[in-house]
Amino acid sequence: LCKYAATGMFRELYGAHQKLNAAYQNLDAHHQRLLAIQKTQLKAMSKMKKIKLKEISQIKENKLKEISQIKQNQLKEMSQIKDELQELKLQEARHKGIIEGYEKLNKIRQPTQKKSKKRSRPSS
Repeated sequence: LCKYAATGMFRELYGAHQKLNAAYQNLDAHHQRLLAIQKTQLKAMSKMKKIKLKEISQIKENKLKEISQIKQNQLKEMSQIKDELQELKLQEARHKGIIEGYEKLNKIRQPTQKKSKKRSRPSS
């Protein structure tokens, strides 16, 4: 009887051991699936990070190009303004020269006009 009881207990113990083993295998398989998922997630995150870095780099490059273009436009405008200012200075100098020429002409004419008036008085 003891022998049968021991055999029965052994069979129960062995069955429990097999169930426990199966549970461990299921747990291990589940763990492996989780690790695979985690690995996939890490790869995806790495790719997303690379994509984001590329996007940020592209945005930065575009902004630098935009700033460079704005600077070039400002330099062109400043150059045009300098040219216009130089032209205005030349025009001012020409006008001054013309005005001074007229003033000299008027100074030369004024004494002759006064003389002619004086001459005209005695003859009348």
